[in-house]
Amino acid sequence: PSPVHDKQKVMVCLNAIVAESDEEAEYLATSQKQFFLNVVRNARQPLQPPVSSMDGIWHESEEAMARQMLSCSLVGSQASVADQLTRLQTQLRADELMVVSYVSDVEKQSIEKGIAQANEGKLNPHYKAREIYGKRL
Repeated sequence: PSPVHDKQKVMVCLNAIVAESDEEAEYLATSQKQFFLNVVRNARQPLQPPVSSMDGIWHESEEAMARQMLSCSLVGSQASVADQLTRLQTQLRADELMVVSYVSDVEKQSIEKGIAQANEGKLNPHYKAREIYGKRL
């Protein structure tokens, strides 16, 4: 309780990566995995672009430490993340959420390019996504 609130409030801070599919979100989440790996290693590096696999990037003990730091992360499609959030809220009953998404410069540039193309009316049909993005989908 405080002069402003009659009861204590609970705020949960978490990571969220939401994409068109669970697979795409897992791919994008490798940027945040690399970020937390750098925390474990005490390495100061810019956020790295996503990778197809973390195998060979981290050691087993580093993976365990990074996953512990990422334990309160929501990753998946919109439906998957909504379900994860519902389960988390049932468990924690938070009054407020603080959400962060780690996005690399490469992803930021891609988002900005997509917004610019949308503003110019230069959008590609959804069915061309695999052709454009290849094996990442």
